Amino acid sequence: MGGWAADYVALGSDIASGWGGGNNWLKSQKDGFKPYGYQIVSGLDGHPVRRGEQAIRFEVRWGDCGSAFGWDDCATDRERHELSQEGNQQREGDTYWYAWSMFIPAETPSVVPTKTTFGQFHQRKNNVIWMFLWSYRGLQIDNQIPGRGRSLERKLLVPIEELRGKWVDIIVHAKWSSGMDGVFDIYVNHQQRYRWRGQTIADGDTTYFKFGLYRSLISRYKAANDVQELPTQTVYYDEVNRGRTLAKVDRVGVARLQTRLKNEGLYSGKIDGLWGPQTLLATNRLVTALGQDEVADYSIDLWAKIGH
Repeated sequence: MGGWAADYVALGSDIASGWGGGNNWLKSQKDGFKPYGYQIVSGLDGHPVRRGEQAIRFEVRWGDCGSAFGWDDCATDRERHELSQEGNQQREGDTYWYAWSMFIPAETPSVVPTKTTFGQFHQRKNNVIWMFLWSYRGLQIDNQIPGRGRSLERKLLVPIEELRGKWVDIIVHAKWSSGMDGVFDIYVNHQQRYRWRGQTIADGDTTYFKFGLYRSLISRYKAANDVQELPTQTVYYDEVNRGRTLAKVDRVGVARLQTRLKNEGLYSGKIDGLWGPQTLLATNRLVTALGQDEVADYSIDLWAKIGH
């Protein structure tokens, strides 16, 4: 039992929600996972926190490679500290909303042309299908449908000048399908930055979410800069949520809306990030005052009505 517990991380609801299975996450490449690889940190100690009191901090230093289940990062030009969704994986026909906020400290260096990945949807039987990469231009989505180890397309999500030293709020709406009715939409700070219609998962497979800090092809940076080691990188995450509705996962957005409503004297409830009747009533006071039609529920479209 001790060995099992050492391989897993239980994240509290202040950081992650909606994943089931006791909110347990598997340490990627657990054999070699360093104690500083992830840390639950507090805003009271000066760490950036998006909402609530805590966030999770990842760090990768030179030589942070490990192995697990027959895979060895040390032998394949990789380093990482990630956490992987273990239970309640996404299957054919599932539709979910996902949200997470990430903060790359201003002092964290880029290691391009080495690939730095800040999140990925992987498959159990096949390769990765969706990766969030740090490139020369900024944060990109790497579409690798149907998971055969090569990119179908890459699109810019966050320009480089918007990436460091501030929280970036990411929302994904996905319908997992091996057919042409699949959906994969990405919103950054409530603005749509990517739209995909078509296959989103390999036939007969399941997907799981991984997040943290993962760098591959590290020899590229060494060769390009004539160095023997890569610099240390850090990244913070908060509000890593999954749910069947946007309102369940976008607690950052709902709290931001509640704050605006309270400041305008339209809402007297708690700033708790929870969408309910009182927040809906106050929201409709706001949208009608702006000359817009009332809304029935929380949606991405609401932000276009009230302004970002």
